[in-house]
Amino acid sequence: MNPTKDLKWIIDQALLVAKKSNHEFITPEHLLLAFILSKSEYLLERAKSNLDVLAGCLNKYMNEEIPQVRGKVKPITTVGYEKILKGTEKISYEAGQEFSE
Repeated sequence: MNPTKDLKWIIDQALLVAKKSNHEFITPEHLLLAFILSKSEYLLERAKSNLDVLAGCLNKYMNEEIPQVRGKVKPITTVGYEKILKGTEKISYEAGQEFSE
């Protein structure tokens, strides 16, 4: 697996989830839901996570707490989302791996 390719897919999927839900913001919750949908979900399963319950809770939270807008949606990233990407970039750099958004 190419970490950069997988990470790019997760970021793109998170944006797609936010757009489809007409959410005004793209948040860490969108990233977590995209991670659950990715091939990397086995990491959460190894931690004994119930992915169906987790995904359901995330969807419920996002639908109730994240503002929705009408019309063409271009979600705005939140500070939390940006911190996760910056942290990932730092970890990738320290591990000697390429990071690209």
